[in-house]
Amino acid sequence: MEKILSKELLLQNLNSTDSFVSKDSLTSIFDELLKGDKGLVKIQDIIFSQGSNYTAGEFFKQLSTYFLQKEQENMQEWDNFFNILEQRLDYLHVFRLLVLDIYLKKDLSKPIRRRCYFWLNDRCQIGEHETFILKLLSHPENNALMLLANRYCQQDYRPSTEVLKTICSLPLRLSRKLEAYSFFMKQPDPVFSSIIIKNIINDVNKSDFKATAAEKKQIWSMVVDLLYRVNLNEIRLEINLDLFKDLFSKNKIGSKIYINILDAFAEQVTWEKDIQDILLGYTQIVVLQQQKEYLPRVKNVLFALLESKKPWANDVIRSLLDIVTLWKDEMWFKTGYLAEITAVIQKHFWSVEETDISVLSRSISVDKRMFLMLLGKSKKDEIPMLLEMVSYKYPEIWSEFWDKLMWYQDLNLEELLGIVVELYKNNPQEQILQSIQSILNNLPEKEKFVSEAEQKLAMMQDNPRLKELAENYLKAARENMVNYMIG
Repeated sequence: MEKILSKELLLQNLNSTDSFVSKDSLTSIFDELLKGDKGLVKIQDIIFSQGSNYTAGEFFKQLSTYFLQKEQENMQEWDNFFNILEQRLDYLHVFRLLVLDIYLKKDLSKPIRRRCYFWLNDRCQIGEHETFILKLLSHPENNALMLLANRYCQQDYRPSTEVLKTICSLPLRLSRKLEAYSFFMKQPDPVFSSIIIKNIINDVNKSDFKATAAEKKQIWSMVVDLLYRVNLNEIRLEINLDLFKDLFSKNKIGSKIYINILDAFAEQVTWEKDIQDILLGYTQIVVLQQQKEYLPRVKNVLFALLESKKPWANDVIRSLLDIVTLWKDEMWFKTGYLAEITAVIQKHFWSVEETDISVLSRSISVDKRMFLMLLGKSKKDEIPMLLEMVSYKYPEIWSEFWDKLMWYQDLNLEELLGIVVELYKNNPQEQILQSIQSILNNLPEKEKFVSEAEQKLAMMQDNPRLKELAENYLKAARENMVNYMIG
């Protein structure tokens, strides 16, 4: 009976309004708890409520402080202390922080420190972890705590961006960061992905960045994986191809990594600038650096971009033509790629709304039929350059070229006449003269034009052959006009 009354008195005094009585009772209760089974009070007897003088956090914190002031090598009391914690696992989130504080004390013996560590290691499946993880991460120099943080990170709970940002800001060894990142990659949150990508790029760009070959491989494998998880169009202001293009130009990433990154961007591409950068990257590796081992995958990506029916077919065709132009004379390319790539270009050229001379000049060097097919989509302001290119470099196709040009283009014949006349003066080919004759044959012969024809054809008077054509036209035109007016 005396034991029960003493127990009741201790518990009653614990919540006394007299602070001295309450504190004295608190110390006595600690002594009894640390006696284990022999003590008057058990931890289950302590009720924490709104009317209590002490919250659970305050109570257990003072218990650990009081306990550490005692003889720490008494293993029985350590058993009793941890047994108290085991009996109230509903406060595990409090206990983790308390035991970690004990572990971090400098004068703690190795056996006790080891015991604290294993206790924390074995209690990571239950409860909330975030505050505890952040505290672990605040000691990056302690490898054991970093391993413990990683273990807690791998448990089934929803981490916050704050934890990830804390990890990013810590001066951790690269291998440690990668371990932590790998956990966040398990979470289907694109915010995590973009944070990790940005932090990796920032680290790689630092002058003191160091990594083993295995770590570099892991880093970029991680980055590529993350790029497929985010919407690149939503975060393009923060993460875009320019970042990786810069790393590639500085030799901080190799061709294989850059190709992987280009593929990730190509899968989501919607912006004109992005497609230009993607194609430039592929061309740099496969054409400029002539790394033909990447040709099969680059070819497949370019084919897929054409199949997407987006308004960049002209740019993709240009890149394919760059590839063909480089290797069209190589036997391995002729037998393995040429026919397929040419067929794909011809299949998709109808989706090109307008092409430019860069594509046309490439196509004519590869396949003159392809050039003639694309001709109808050429830009009008580039016709003078096309006329000059064909007349000087490919005179053998001038007739076909001229027929296609006259058929496809809604041309101003007066303007075209001026262009071709000047071309003939510089490159007097008979077939160009015939083209001038064809323009004259199709010029309007109404009263207004005929009255101004002599002035408009004055440019032809300084060349005998051209002058003859002009005079013949004027004569015929005047006769026709007279007949028209009489009739």
